[in-house]
Amino acid sequence: MNRFYHTILLLLSTCLFISWQGAQAACSIDDLSSGGGLISFDQPGAMLSDGNEVYVLDELASELKVIDANQRMVTATVSGLDDPFALTLDQSGQRVFVSSFMNQVQSIDVSATESSSYQVTQDVMVSSAALGPLAVFNDLLWLVTDHVTGSEILIRNTSDLSEATSPISGNSQLQAPSQALVIGNYLYVSFNASSRIGVYDLTSRTLLTTITVGSGVTALSLAPDGLTLYAANTSAGTISVINTQTNSVTKTIDNPNLLSKPRALAWLNGRLWIANQDSGTLVQYDPGIADLLSQTCDGGLVAPKYLLAVQDVLFVSHKNGVSVISDTDQLKAQVRQGNAVEYSSVLGSIISTQSEVFDLRIEGGSGPFDILGSGGLQASATGDRSWQMTAPALIDTHTFSIQDLSSGNSLTLAVRVGGELGVSPSGPLTLELDGQSVLLTASGGFPPYNWSSGQGLLSATSGRYVVYTPRTSGSDSVVLRDSMDAAKIITMTVNVSGLNVSPAVAVMLAGESRDFLAIGGSNISWDSPLGGSLSSNSGSLVSWTAPTEIGEYSLQLSDSQTAQNAQAVIFVIQDELNISPAERTLSTQGNEIFQASGGRGPYTWSSQQGDLSATEGSAITYIAPDASVNDTVTVQDSGGRIAVARISVRGSLQISPLTTVAERGEILNFSLSQSSGSVDWQAQDGSLSNTSGNAASYTSPDRTGRFVVSAIDSSGQLAQAVVFVISDSLSTSPSSASLAPQASTLLSVQGGIAPYIWSARAGTLSASEGAAVLFTAPEQVSDTPVTITVEDGLGNLAVARMQISTSDALMQAYDSDNNGVLSRPELYRATQDFLNQQLDATDMQTLVEQFFSHH
Repeated sequence: MNRFYHTILLLLSTCLFISWQGAQAACSIDDLSSGGGLISFDQPGAMLSDGNEVYVLDELASELKVIDANQRMVTATVSGLDDPFALTLDQSGQRVFVSSFMNQVQSIDVSATESSSYQVTQDVMVSSAALGPLAVFNDLLWLVTDHVTGSEILIRNTSDLSEATSPISGNSQLQAPSQALVIGNYLYVSFNASSRIGVYDLTSRTLLTTITVGSGVTALSLAPDGLTLYAANTSAGTISVINTQTNSVTKTIDNPNLLSKPRALAWLNGRLWIANQDSGTLVQYDPGIADLLSQTCDGGLVAPKYLLAVQDVLFVSHKNGVSVISDTDQLKAQVRQGNAVEYSSVLGSIISTQSEVFDLRIEGGSGPFDILGSGGLQASATGDRSWQMTAPALIDTHTFSIQDLSSGNSLTLAVRVGGELGVSPSGPLTLELDGQSVLLTASGGFPPYNWSSGQGLLSATSGRYVVYTPRTSGSDSVVLRDSMDAAKIITMTVNVSGLNVSPAVAVMLAGESRDFLAIGGSNISWDSPLGGSLSSNSGSLVSWTAPTEIGEYSLQLSDSQTAQNAQAVIFVIQDELNISPAERTLSTQGNEIFQASGGRGPYTWSSQQGDLSATEGSAITYIAPDASVNDTVTVQDSGGRIAVARISVRGSLQISPLTTVAERGEILNFSLSQSSGSVDWQAQDGSLSNTSGNAASYTSPDRTGRFVVSAIDSSGQLAQAVVFVISDSLSTSPSSASLAPQASTLLSVQGGIAPYIWSARAGTLSASEGAAVLFTAPEQVSDTPVTITVEDGLGNLAVARMQISTSDALMQAYDSDNNGVLSRPELYRATQDFLNQQLDATDMQTLVEQFFSHH
């Protein structure tokens, strides 16, 4: 990195500070002093320590400042450096080596008794390129250069800085070195501009391998286990976790609520401390729970760049100087479960089985205390600071809040109730490629659940229930994962037994048409012996129109080349499949009985977020989740017809909007009402900003799909909003329209890859799958457009927006009596205008469809 880029980065680091309000501070922050006054730094940089002293580079002043680690006071300043960048200690601890942007390395003698006697003793020009990080191994100094052709590793004797051997050649893929760290016989170097870590074998003096991490990688920190390396990806806003035995990334820590621009790393008290350069906050990662802690440390740090753990504190170098960070006595909890004798600290959540009884002990705070629980969590005080807790029986994540009544402080923790992850049926399964589907049900584990399939079609990618339908023959699998990353794999064998037809069983209304597909044949002929009409008697795809008489019919097909035959059984019904009630508003954990009618049984039920008393039958009981959400209950009959009930689950905590549609990278604003105390905002993907109490701004991710924004207040109430991020490559026609109540319009999809799955927030759809569907508007007029969502086989989303109104301009022109319905004389007047070329064909078609939808 040359001096120009160094200066630019320096200026940027001073401009990246933004204000941020987080949870209650998890630390105390103190400044260094010198003779009772604050010490002045022009631009503090890299740091290291021998355990007793801390050495800090002042980059712009070209100085080394010496800090007494016990007194936390600056005791000396060493001048004479030239644009310093990084530093390291020799193995004796008596010399500090400093690399320079000015192509030189300098040696500082720190062996004197008094730090005031420390001085630069050697100054050697070692390269034509700028120098980056450096390290000592086997009495050799390893210097990483910064050059556009790749970063060489220079090797010098620590005794006199003379060249020890030829350098390790540069690699053009490795540029802008940031930090170097020796682990065993290997040197790990982070390369900021390349988003990679170079691994060098110091014995053979070769580049062993490179590890691809997140963009803008900077700091490296080795875990206390000596095997796990953590890398801060500053530009990506993530942390990479690396197994140094395999040199592979095993996990990426990504939490936009807590990680924004991670720039510095250090271990203290068994936890990884992470400094965000833009917000100035410190967050902690606990490997014991493999998660970030919710409490942050925020105390005026401006653009922190380096962290250093010494004794029982952290030193932080930032734009305004060097500060000392100490853990504070915050409100904490410890838990004892099962047969354990000792208590263990609770950091974020407690893993529990259903109805498990465990002991809780409160630390910190002054008391008296109270505990507020949700979801049936029971708490009984057994002492001033001890409680007996009983976990809920419902498998889910429940929260409780410890209240310090004297100070008003609180600590919100989660109890994640689960068990062994299960799925029913567990497989292996054998299905026919003839429209046959299977309902899969998740149980146990730790919700929420996520589903994925290799080849087949899933009715949903999350929730307790999904329906799997094969799309190709051969082997396939469905993977179920819970929030603890436990997985179950259901293997499928999909057969094509000779000639088949899809669907093999259909339920249709009188006069309705639908497509049928021959599978496995080549020279197909079709016949409808019992009635109904075919669009063609040959070909692999035909359309069949049901007769007006109710009853059982069949489609027969044969392959003249193989002499194979197949048939589809069709039940023509009088009444469409219906679910009652079609809409319902429930309180959290409330319940409602839903009934199916019409169509043709048996009926199969599913829900996205709630629980069901059964998955088959004409009636089921729905139990709402413990959060304010929009949910659905879906019933499917034996022929694949679908009816959907829409449920609004409302707790006392309300989020607005509950459901919204966004483009990639669009900024949305959410607000809360009826919250209690502080609010913690979280996002499944994308990023949150301006999270001040009851409001937050959310930037949608750069990919399509469904994403959840959650808010939880200090009393444990949870509210969730769903954001649909739509795709540019997939669109609907029309993308928007104005419809009168109960009017219909044909929707088609362009782009993407079949199959196409449709859903509507209100109104009804003629089908849930296909390239085109007929949408019928609901009876109620609404100021908010109805959104109809279509998802293709790759997960891309597109949305059509339908405004349901009786007062649009077109209707106003001809609806003389303003009743929202066109009469015959009103339609005649519109026809006359059309013939006189005063009304275009699109508007005329809209008025005709509106008329026939009510006559």
